[in-house]
Parts: sequence; C-alpha cells; structure tokens
Amino acid sequence: MEGRNWRWTDAHFCTLPSQTNVYGHTKIQGSDGTNKLLIASLVGKIFSVEYQRIFDKLTPFTREIQFTYIPGDDTEIIAVDALSQCSHGKRLIIAIVFTKADDNESKQFLNLYTSSQYGEEFNMENVAEECRLSLELYFVPYQLTHTEMVSSNGRETVFLLSGSDCKIHLFRECNSEHIFIEEDSGVFFPEFTGTKSCVHWLDIVYIDNYVRRLTAMGHQCGLLIVSIVDVQKLEILRTYTVDHDSPITYISFFTSHNEVNCPEFLKSFIEKKEDERDPQVPEYHLLALSALEPAIVYEHVLQHGLTHPIILPESNKFDAILCGSVTDIDFDGENEILIGTYGQELIAYKFSHSKTQHRRDEVNLSTDSCENPWHCSNNDKTMDPQTFRRVRSQESFPVSLESDNGRSLMDSKKELCTSLKELPKNRQDVQAVEEGCLLWQRSFAYPVIGITKLDIMGDGMENLVVVTLKGVHVLQPDLHEVAEVCLDRLKMLTNENSDKKEKDCIVDDT
Repeated sequence: MEGRNWRWTDAHFCTLPSQTNVYGHTKIQGSDGTNKLLIASLVGKIFSVEYQRIFDKLTPFTREIQFTYIPGDDTEIIAVDALSQCSHGKRLIIAIVFTKADDNESKQFLNLYTSSQYGEEFNMENVAEECRLSLELYFVPYQLTHTEMVSSNGRETVFLLSGSDCKIHLFRECNSEHIFIEEDSGVFFPEFTGTKSCVHWLDIVYIDNYVRRLTAMGHQCGLLIVSIVDVQKLEILRTYTVDHDSPITYISFFTSHNEVNCPEFLKSFIEKKEDERDPQVPEYHLLALSALEPAIVYEHVLQHGLTHPIILPESNKFDAILCGSVTDIDFDGENEILIGTYGQELIAYKFSHSKTQHRRDEVNLSTDSCENPWHCSNNDKTMDPQTFRRVRSQESFPVSLESDNGRSLMDSKKELCTSLKELPKNRQDVQAVEEGCLLWQRSFAYPVIGITKLDIMGDGMENLVVVTLKGVHVLQPDLHEVAEVCLDRLKMLTNENSDKKEKDCIVDDT
C-alpha cells in the first residue's frame, strides 16, 4: 500500500437553491441497504441525493421532498437528523428543526416524521406526510443528533437537541403509536447537568458492552468536556476538561484502525486465534476542531484523558475550521482525518509513527516555567489555558516574545527540537508516538461545511460526500486502484490458506 497515490475524483455534483449549514445534512439507510443523503437549504427546502438504476445504468438522482407543516415563506432549516432503528422496530424517523419569522418575531420548531403505513416505513414521501410531533422551542437550537439510551426497558434510540439555554434536550418515543415526548436528559445522562455554555457539538460512544459511556461536549465558549460514565449506576466516573480559545465546531471519537465486518464468503479462509476471540476495548482518540485554532487529536482518551494532544500541522492556515470526519481513504486499514475549512479546502491527515520525539510527560516547551505544559491537575484535570496557547502550534511562538533570560521562545523551541534529534536511541524516555502528517488537500469553489462517508452508490465501497455552502460533491477513489487492492488481498488470503494446508499435510505425513 505504500507509495500508492490515491486519487479521489468527482462522481457527481448537485447545486442547492440556497446555502446550508453544518447541521443541515444527514445520511439515511433504507431497508434494502441503499443509502441516501438528506440535505436542507436555508430557504426551507429539503433534498434527497441518491443513486438509482435506470435502464441498467447507475444514475445520480436529486429530488425535493415536501415535508408537511413546514411553511415555505420566511422559513429557515437549522438542522436535520434521521434514524432507521427505533424502540418499536425498524422504521425511518426524520427530525427537522426550523425557524419561522412571524410578525417581526422568530419562532423555532421541532418536527418529527415517521410513516404508519405497513410496508412503507422507508418511503420518503409517506414519511414526509405524517408529522408525529410539532413542538415550539423557546430557545435557539443547535446540533440535532440521536444516540442509544440504556433504561429499565433495555436500549432505545433517542433524539438529542442542544440549545442556547445551555441544556441538552431529550426526545423519546413513548409508545407503539410513535408518539414522542420530551424528558429530562439529566435523568439518563448525568453528564448533561450543570452545563454553563451552549453545546455546539456532541459525540457519544458506548464501550464494554454498554457498561460505560464516553461523552464529549464542545461548547461555544471553547470548553471541551469529556466524561466517562457508568451506564448501569448512572454515575460519572471521570471528567476531563480543556479550554480552547475559540468555539468548538466539531468533535468525534475514533479508533486508529478501521474495523469492518468480514464478508461471509471470506470467513472460511480466516481462522481466528484463541486469544483473538475475546473482544477488547479499542483505543479511542478524540478529534477536536475549533474555529480559530489548529485541529487537535487527543490520543488514548480512556487512559490519558486530555493530556496527550497532537497538533495537526497547517490545519489553521485556511480560515475557520468548520467540519471533520474520520475514515480510511487509502485502504490500508488505518483511519485518516479529514477537515473542511471556510477557506474552501478539504485537508486529509494521516498518523505516522516517530521515535525521535521525547515523551510528552517529560518535555517542557516553556522557557519561563518548569511545569509540564501538557500536565493536567489532579483536582479538575483542566489544562492551563495560557500554557496550552503557548504550545499549541508553531505560530504560538512569536520571535518578538522574549523570556526572562533574553532568548526568544522560538529559539528555545529550535534548541529543544535539535536536542531531541540528538537523543540516543537507547534512552528509555524515547518512545514511538503518533503524529499527524498532511496527506493531501483539495480546493473547492465554496466553503466546506460537511463531510460524510457512506456507500451512496450501492457498490459496497464507501464514498466521500462533501457538502459545500452551495452544493454537494460525491467523491470516489480510482476504481482501477481499488480493484488492484482487492485482487492483492484476495491472493494474500488464498496463499496463506494454501501454505497452511501444505504444512498440515506435511505434519500428517510425518
């Protein structure tokens, strides 16, 4: 895989009648395995982007979906979300948050749609006609998402909506008639209580077979909070906080390796070892993007909290960072990081291992303090904001800023880098660490406000759907290179299986 230069090209592009925002798109998976992208424009119109087979030819298809109880005049769509699995079976449920200007006053509403006709649960037209909840909101809404919730009745999927009232609102399906009600989110999510700033982005991951929960909240004030929660006892086990200088625009938990299910026709070639059958907790990292700062990856959150940050180089050189995504774009089994900026750039980063970097808990980049700049106190586990700003990027070391001994901080940093290169290889304080390196970047005609990975073409290979301010781009890799990779790995599997059979035959003969 090394040395292969992957080329992602435009497979389809569609324009929007007006601009959208970072919360205005979501992906939908149908009962037949097809995938669609639902995207909303600020003028109150919602479109479905999908692929259909017409005369045995795969054709992109974009159509407008008419949702009831959404007036067209003076209406702006703020956020959309969809789920295909609820507590009462598989069913498509679409949530839409919009604002309407009425008598020089703006009112916000939340509408929930789902079909009640048997066999038409995933028919978009039928779903759009049946509004099950229309609730007026007395706050400015932000992110609309869904997650699983563990209660006495088992696991169920609920909608979460963050607002300007510094609360996370929970909407839950209460019966088989698909009626939704709002409940206190703090009862099932204790980490949501006591929020002092509105949450711009929220991400939740369950681990240990739903015994523990990882929750990350990015606030408008720049505060990033990560909580580890005991799901059964509803107790917060640990809380980590760090303060950024600008609003958080995107956060996401991810793992270094891309885990996919083995196809059925390949399971006969793969025999797992005994020690590999027990499931292990993956190493979760956290991607945190803020508007005016470089992108940061906090690695090994379960073990180290927010004390091991990695700065992604040149990520803050293309105006404000608006969106991100984590996916494997070069098909090597390891996830890459994608970042979209207001400066019309899509940037891809890859982790690389380096053994020339000193341990973070022993390196001091400051010349006027002997404290560890990456250290978190045991009391509140909050990184010092001044120290964080001093070490977050190369731009944070101005040449004109001098320390007490008269040397510039830039000079001190250069001396430190030189000394790190000269460290002997047998030093115990040198370890292999991950660093983010720039893989490639691409320019668009408008600011990039959304990156989604999904198999929208239905060929078994995930595409990149890039949402810009005025349109939607469907990107796909070079199909010839993908075919070569598939053939190489199939040959690898068959050769390994043949070698194993030959060794077994030799052992039997002896």
